[in-house]
Order: sequence, then C-alpha cells, then structure tokens
Amino acid sequence: MCKPDRSCSVNEDNGIMLAHTITHELGHNFGLYHDTEKIGCHRREGSTLHIMTPIFESDTVQVAWSRCSKRDVTNFLDAGLGECLSDQPAQEPSYIYPKDPAGVMFDAASQCHLQFGAEAVVCAKPTELCEHLWCLVNNTCKTMLRPAAPGTTCGPDMWCQNQTCVPRTPSPKPRNGEWGPWSEWSECSRTCGAGVSTQSRECNNPEPNNNGNYCIGDRSRYKICNTNPCPINEPSYREVQCSKHNNMTYGNDTIAEWIPYYDQDKPCELRCLPRDGTDVEMLGGFVADGTPCRQSLGARDMCIAGVCYKVGCDWIVGSETEEDKCGVCGGNGSACKTVQGIYSKGTTRQSGLSEVAVIPAGSRNVKIEEKVNPGNYISIGSAKSNKIYLTGARNATMTEYFVAGTQAIYERDRDWEKVRIVGPLAEDIKVYQRIYRGRHRNPGVTYQYTVDQRMRRQYKYRVSEWSACSVTCGVGYMRRHHECVDENNRAVEQSLCYHIESPRHEALMQQCRQPACPTQRPLLTHWWVGAWNPCSKPCHMPGEEAIKQRGVYCVDKITNKVIDDSECDALIKPISTIKCADVPAC
Repeated sequence: MCKPDRSCSVNEDNGIMLAHTITHELGHNFGLYHDTEKIGCHRREGSTLHIMTPIFESDTVQVAWSRCSKRDVTNFLDAGLGECLSDQPAQEPSYIYPKDPAGVMFDAASQCHLQFGAEAVVCAKPTELCEHLWCLVNNTCKTMLRPAAPGTTCGPDMWCQNQTCVPRTPSPKPRNGEWGPWSEWSECSRTCGAGVSTQSRECNNPEPNNNGNYCIGDRSRYKICNTNPCPINEPSYREVQCSKHNNMTYGNDTIAEWIPYYDQDKPCELRCLPRDGTDVEMLGGFVADGTPCRQSLGARDMCIAGVCYKVGCDWIVGSETEEDKCGVCGGNGSACKTVQGIYSKGTTRQSGLSEVAVIPAGSRNVKIEEKVNPGNYISIGSAKSNKIYLTGARNATMTEYFVAGTQAIYERDRDWEKVRIVGPLAEDIKVYQRIYRGRHRNPGVTYQYTVDQRMRRQYKYRVSEWSACSVTCGVGYMRRHHECVDENNRAVEQSLCYHIESPRHEALMQQCRQPACPTQRPLLTHWWVGAWNPCSKPCHMPGEEAIKQRGVYCVDKITNKVIDDSECDALIKPISTIKCADVPAC
C-alpha cells in the first residue's frame, strides 16, 4: 500500500458490482492473499463468497471478508505498513462522500445501464429486484445474478436492504465505536525459548454502526514469556512446525520430511522444502507466534501474528535495547575481544578435509565465509568428538542448524557459502574446508568470533621444554615454543589462545654443543705434532711476552704426506703456540 510502484490497480467497470472487484484489488494492496487451502481459508463459506476469492463467480450474491483476510489486514496495519494512510492530505478534499445508500443515487434503471448498456431497462417486478436485478436487453431479460444495490426503490416507500424489500426509514444516526475491556493474557505460545502471550480487546463497547468511526488505538498487545532456553540440540521452533506436515500428501506426492526454508523478504511465512528436494512451498500461512525472524539471527526479534516484531534483549516487544558483541544486554562491547583469521593455505593435490580453525567454547557471533566461490565446502564438527554439525556435502541444505548447542544459519549462493553461529558455543568446534577432487584451489576462508575477556583465565600460553639438540655431534641448536594450555595446565589446540598475546621475553632458540664429531676420514688422516722450538727471546722487556711454537700438520696416514688442514678434525687440533713461562725479564 505504501510503495508507490505497487499501490495501484486497474479495474474494468461492469456496474455497481465493480465495487467487489475494486475491494478485492485493494485487498492485494493491503498484502492479502487469495483465499485458498494453502493459507487456511476457502473461497466460499455457504452462500457467501469471500472477497479474496481467486475468481468472482457469476452467481455471487453476498460477499464478505474471510477470517484470513481480516487477520492479515489487521496484522498489516498493526505492523505499521499502512502508515502512509495517516498523513495529512496536501489540501482539503473537495469531494463530499454521500451518506445515502448506493441504490438511492443509482436507481434500478441506472444499474441496468451500468451493467448492460444505455438501452437496457428493468424487467423485474419491483419487489423481486432486491434479490436479483433483471434487465431487458434486446427483448431478452438478463441478470448477472446480483442483487439490486442497497437503497434501490422496490415499491412505494419501500427500498432494498439486505436483499429484502422493506419499508423505507430515515437513515439512522452514525454511532462511533468504543473499546471494550482488555482480555486476560493468553497462554504462552511456547514452553521454552521465548514465546508470546497476547492480550486483546474489541471495538464493541459499543460497536461502530451506520458509518460511525472505528476505535483508534492498539487492538492487541504482547509480552514475551518462557524465556528459559530449550534443551540443547532440540529441533528449532520453525523446524517443528515444518515437521507437522511430514508424511502428508501435497499435490500428487507424499512428502516424508519437510525442513525449514527462509525467505529473507517474508521471514514470518512458513516456507518449507522436502529434505531430499528443492521445491519450496508455503505451508499453512504464517509461522507460530514466537518463531525467531530469520533476518534477526542471534537477536530476539520474533514473529507475532505474521509480523516480524522488534524485541529487545530485555525481552520487551518494541524495545531498542540490544546485546553488544559480547552478549551483554545494553553493553558497550568492552567485555570481549574479536578474533579474526583467514585460512589461506594454497593449493593441494588431494581431496578431503583441511582444518581451518578451532573456535573455543563460549564464543559468540561466529562468522565463517568463503572469500569467493571456490567450489569447496565448509564443514563443522566437534573438536573433542566425532560429532559432525555441518557435513560439507555438495547437497547440504540451506537451513537452520544447531551447532554446539546454539542456533546457526547455513547459506549458499551458487556454492559461495556463509555460516553464522549465534553463540555462546557449548564446546570447542573445528571448522574444516572440504576439497573435492578436481577442485584444489583455496582462495581463502575467513572466520571471526568474539570471546569474553575472562577467557584469558581459562587459556594461557606456557613455554615448552627445550627440544633435543638439532645435531648429535658438534654444535647445533635447541628450540622451544609457546604452547596453549587450559586452566589445568593441559596442552590444548593452539588456536584457543589466538585471542591472547604470546609472551615475547623468553628465548625460543639457543645453541647446544654435542661431543666432537668423528673426522670426515677418521682412519686416513691425523694431526702430526712436532717438538717445541726454543723460546723466541732469552729475556723479555716489560709488556712483552716470549713464546715458543711447534709444528702441527694434517697428515695422510697412507702416504704420510702433509695435506690441507680441512681434511682433519678441527675440533681436536692440538695447539701450536704457547707462552714461555720461565723467561726472565731483561
């Protein structure tokens, strides 16, 4: 109604009953569907045809709104979708709407003209036209099986009212409606997970009559109830509603199992698809009150009477109070830290699973997304067991999942995948990338999550023991590393400490010395040592030293020839120069 490109309709003038057509098209402008079994209402109830019937039949006598139409137009207006109708007109309308019934303004002859043309005249007895208006057309009496309009003269001081010829009386004075008392609060729509209780009132104290004004104000008000969490791994509320249609015949088929499908534009419609199929169907109209709205995953917004209502973290309908990224209602985000990462390991020649990240228990606002469409698939499992939450299969269904005890949504757009997990996670989870044969590129998988700052108390870094020396002889290196441990000092997955800065002051590598290595030619070379020569001076001046030397050579044992020193073990080479300790001062 309030969208300019969708708020118009074109209707063919076929007489006063054109009003039925215009009313039907206005119903569409107010978001109403045709009355069919799909939405829970039939096109006819007894002799009364519902206004939102798919087809106006030729024997239409009475028309009325169905309960589905009444419900939906009420929800439409309650949701504020008709607010544009409340604005002040640009100028006062010059047209004055008549208060007389239509039959007073258009007598029976005029109605025949409107229905069959200017040459048509009335051919029914005046007292009979209130039930069906008959008109003479080309010497033949014809009818559209419609009654004459209310107020049509049917005799002296008589007119048609409710398809009956009754005495004419003055038009009664309009009576404005007034609200009756509020009802008791209804039973909560859910036993856990946050349901809705409704309180309503009727415009019946008194009811409006004779074109009197309708009551102004809210017809219903809501409060949230039973906010205690549902048991972990229990099916979602939407999933439960789809499952009620399991094993029922739909069209020509019996569908064994229905699962939820989310329409981003209409999150409060119950749309489901077969577990092993792709055809999405709307089953039963709207979801039940208290069903979370898809576009507010992780928030508390929920469907009430077919409309997605804002619900604050304080569980008040219409409240703007929100949880911050840390899960604190009305918080400022200072109690937690966002951890981000990207798994960008290049290509692989093998198909199978590659571990992307471990996300710790307690994490919230988990987002996992492929950077582009690589043709690979995301899989999620428990870090401590073999439990798989998301298989990473090519035919994985875009729907709602429960991952580690919390709600998650898996989305795929032409194999481009996104996973959103509300949190907090009840256990550590592992994220994998499943690579199929022939698809080896990894353009990157990004992930992020928030963790409570207090998780620093749960996980920390410690320095490991030194590794063994890198060599078994000679000079090598020993290494150690920062390893992640839990509060019991047990080693855990390294990624559980990603939110903590690693200590920088400890050395992570040091030199180590092992026994001297054997010579490269242990049996073929040796060091030849000569005798010490005499001291270089008979006496020494102050500040000077006297030394003596000897020859030290690398010798080939076979040829007994001097060879290059590099052929012998330098670590065991004898010294060739020493200080003369017994030389006197000059």
